[in-house]
Amino acid sequence: MTINKLSKKILNVNKASIKNIEINNKQNAIIFEVEMHKSSKHRCPICGKKCSGYDTISVKRSWRAMDLGSYKTFIVSKVDRICCKAHGVVSEFVPWARHNSRFTHDFEDHLAYCSLHLNKKETSRLMRVAWNTVGEVLTRVRKDLERNLEDRFNGLEIIGIDETSYQKGHKYITTIVDQVRKRVVYIYEGKTRDGLDDFFKKLTESQRNSIKYVSGDGAKWISASVKDYLPNAEFCIDAFHVVQRAIEAMDEARKEIWRDLKDFKKERVEKYSRNKSRKTKRKLLEHETIKKTAKYALGKNPENLTINQQNFIDKQLKTYPKLYRCYLLKEELRLLLKMDDPVYVGSALKKRYFKASHSRLESIKKLGDKINKRYDQIINTVKYKISNALIESFNNTIKGLIKKSYGFRNLENMKDLIYISCSDLSKRIVPAFEKMKIT
Repeated sequence: MTINKLSKKILNVNKASIKNIEINNKQNAIIFEVEMHKSSKHRCPICGKKCSGYDTISVKRSWRAMDLGSYKTFIVSKVDRICCKAHGVVSEFVPWARHNSRFTHDFEDHLAYCSLHLNKKETSRLMRVAWNTVGEVLTRVRKDLERNLEDRFNGLEIIGIDETSYQKGHKYITTIVDQVRKRVVYIYEGKTRDGLDDFFKKLTESQRNSIKYVSGDGAKWISASVKDYLPNAEFCIDAFHVVQRAIEAMDEARKEIWRDLKDFKKERVEKYSRNKSRKTKRKLLEHETIKKTAKYALGKNPENLTINQQNFIDKQLKTYPKLYRCYLLKEELRLLLKMDDPVYVGSALKKRYFKASHSRLESIKKLGDKINKRYDQIINTVKYKISNALIESFNNTIKGLIKKSYGFRNLENMKDLIYISCSDLSKRIVPAFEKMKIT
């Protein structure tokens, strides 16, 4: 194998010939001077059509390629400007790099692969580039792998909607997930109805009609938007969020009981221990105290409790019957959502709503009102067994990407990273060491 063929194989350069190789010791770089073949010249980098030249001035440009050992590698070639009927005056296409990029295909693909599996610091250090450059590369790689993001809107049947924070200060993004093909379909900033309405407006009538089921956390703006734009779709509230609302109501009831006991004990101390010592007062305050730590034990499933936690809960619930009724309501609701018979669940929910609406605790009354308002959505969840589990897993992935990147200044770059990572595009990014198979 000649040096010319070996160099082309290493650089993955096609439809071109290498004219000169130079080593620059000052920059610690190897420079390959390349000349394109006539068949590949004067082509538009966007549409690929053969075009006429715009002027006779050729400019030398350089592209960063994969490093060779400790040396940075650059490809240098003359590039003409052409005039495309569709895209105007642009620089001609080069087969080893993408349009408006100063890096080769292999370098960008390898950089995108590293950004998916390494953190910001290690990616920048390994590839010897700034992190801001990585975001631009990710955008170009994503556009090359998937030219039109709206192609993901075709064939939607079951979608899930949820929001997650991406920065401090209550900054959120809302993700819409295709639960059948397991990929993120659309992302927008904020957690408002306007952004969700914009997504539904982008769908055609046939695409909206193809959506049969929608899952969400029960937020009013999600259910209202789905009702307006997807009248034929069934909305299923996520079972985890229903139980979470019950746990929050139970915890609020625990706080109410704790406050009442605290006020009662203060009155008792003032009444019976005016002339008593501090030690006696402390004993009176500690008597029949509901523990703050009960919050964590009460929120766990009974099968996951330790022996000490179970004994602790039994003692607390025997002492405070109101708290016991709240705990039973939470557990009954959790078990009902696991059943397969929607008729039985419906009748049982009505009984639970009746009990909750006649409770003396304000938090339980509010929970009963929420159950009544979301009654049909809860029955749909039991009937169709659709949840937000996949969306929550994607949210965890997004949190991990943001943590590895130490946050994002450019939201569009973060979106592109999410689109790549939370879809099958990540499998199509091949690192350079798998491409460089010299035969």
